[in-house]
Amino acid sequence: RSSFVSVTVYLGAIFVSRSFGISIACHETYAKVYVLHCTSSLVEDQIKQVALNILNNAADACEKNGRVKITTECGDNFIKFSVKDNGKGISTEDQKHIFEPFFTTKAAIKGTGLGLAVSFGIIKNHGGRIDVDSERGKGTTFSVTLPIQ
Repeated sequence: RSSFVSVTVYLGAIFVSRSFGISIACHETYAKVYVLHCTSSLVEDQIKQVALNILNNAADACEKNGRVKITTECGDNFIKFSVKDNGKGISTEDQKHIFEPFFTTKAAIKGTGLGLAVSFGIIKNHGGRIDVDSERGKGTTFSVTLPIQ
């Protein structure tokens, strides 16, 4: 169980890369993976859902020749994965609403506005957080941090 977050993110990257035809690079830091002991309340399928939601959004944001970079990190009391894309970015105004249910910047046929809202709830329920760093025209980075207990 100790490295399922890294494996989940990596497998999600393969799926999204093949589905969207974009380049995804995975960079992992394993120096402290041995200290990772997920809480018994951590639900692996929910973490997989979060990873896929974020990866799908990154792929959607990228245009032709888009790139997505995934990094994982494990500290003394946390594990973190980040998904960075070179897509169109999210405006400052939209960033205030991206975790609200049914808020979307996508066309109606592409999104429901539930992916990030559900992901935010899952991560919050596991004692973690989701951070976003974005600039219009330069891309977006979503970072998910989960506590190690």
